[in-house]
Amino acid sequence: MTLPAGLRCEAESLDLPVGAVIGTNKDALTVVGDNPLTVRNHRLVASVTLEGRLRNGPTLERFFSGEEVVDRRGQRLLEVYLKADGKPHTRKEKLGELPTSVISGHGDTSRWHALLEEKVGPLEGLMYPKPTTFIEQIIRMGSAKQDALVLDFFAGSATTGEAVLNLNAEDGGRRRCVLVTNDEGGIFTDIAVPRMASVITGVRADGSQADPVPGTLRTFEVRMFDPDDAPTSIMAASAEIAPGADVWDVSASADS
Repeated sequence: MTLPAGLRCEAESLDLPVGAVIGTNKDALTVVGDNPLTVRNHRLVASVTLEGRLRNGPTLERFFSGEEVVDRRGQRLLEVYLKADGKPHTRKEKLGELPTSVISGHGDTSRWHALLEEKVGPLEGLMYPKPTTFIEQIIRMGSAKQDALVLDFFAGSATTGEAVLNLNAEDGGRRRCVLVTNDEGGIFTDIAVPRMASVITGVRADGSQADPVPGTLRTFEVRMFDPDDAPTSIMAASAEIAPGADVWDVSASADS
């Protein structure tokens, strides 16, 4: 990185010969080339080349070429100057306030953890469930269709399933939802299924009654099969699995 003559320096006078090291450890810079780093009256006397790890090196090069530089935080680069030890630094100005998030107002994890416990009972540790209202917002953003099919391959505690039921109850839609998850730690049998059952029936873990949300829940088991024998294996498995799935069928609306 070559710094042009005339750069402002915090030090009134500074003399660093070729080979001098500025800074320490991995961020150290070395004066190389033909010219030493010389400052008089707070100004760099002649152009100087520094070698080393300069994180914003490409940005500085664009600035020195005359290009207007605005970083990803919306800040315009106004000046490159030298600190008192000779290390380059930048001065910027904000062009405006950037939102820290376009999604807000959904509460924190502890709130949604407590709501989940109302449906499935006490949980060991913090589950970090996603806010249901946040998932509802994402579904609205993803599709305006009231008969959309929503697929969640990482269903976890079934927040997406509850969000779909809520949206249907709100606007009369007939959205469907496919939730896929493993059963690690009982996430499926102990949390996802009881949660969906509680939402549909309105029965909480403590036996109290909340307003039910119309919907139907059906569960299935997914298995791996030998591709050479897939048709026969799948038919046999379907006959075996389907009856067992009825154990978890919960319906609050016959036509949903």
